[in-house]
Amino acid sequence: MIEIYAISINSEYPKNEFERIIKFLDKEKQDKLRRLKFFEDALRTLAGEIIIRNIVKRKYKINFEDIIFKKNINGKPYIDNLKDFQYNISHSGKWVVCAISDDLIGIDIEKIKQTNFKVAKRFFSKEEYEDLSNKNSEAKIEYFYDLWTLKEAYLKAMGTGLTIPLDSFTIKKENKDIYIKRKNKDYNCNFKQYEIDKEYKLSVCAENEEFPCEIKKLTLDEIIEEFKNINIKI
Repeated sequence: MIEIYAISINSEYPKNEFERIIKFLDKEKQDKLRRLKFFEDALRTLAGEIIIRNIVKRKYKINFEDIIFKKNINGKPYIDNLKDFQYNISHSGKWVVCAISDDLIGIDIEKIKQTNFKVAKRFFSKEEYEDLSNKNSEAKIEYFYDLWTLKEAYLKAMGTGLTIPLDSFTIKKENKDIYIKRKNKDYNCNFKQYEIDKEYKLSVCAENEEFPCEIKKLTLDEIIEEFKNINIKI
């Protein structure tokens, strides 16, 4: 079963509360957050860190401090003490999204903005670039972000990072049908896109095909509430 969550970020969130909450993270992650130049970037990253802890605590009754995070050889995070639990997080602009599943899962969200289509020629497959080039100017930028988020979601589900080049597989989107063409059929992947915001594209790739009809939208205050009555050991 797949579940998808989303948080809309308010960049005016109190910085003193931000400083309190990051103390739940290990020192390496705290340092990484503090090194980020813009507060909005740190807030989005923090939201991703705490939403997955909140989900695991609520669904599996595991205390925050007992959740063991690790990464595979390509850097994809997983929870070591939940063997049949997969998750993936993405953020862009005001949105942080998280997808969970019993099987492989990847999610990507991107804010739509003006794009230099030379990027597509460099990173997309020849067939994808031809499909994109055949779109009229109004549809072109929409399709670019369709392809980009679908390709990223696939790579994130695979957990390979860019060890698989973006141009080594082709995403085809025909009306509502989305499928992938690749030489090696690694697993049976399924795709779905969600309309979360007219200024964003959101795509999910999963081994499981039982996608939810809706996204569960939360607020940052809701997920932080779980942390407020916990004594933090610094």
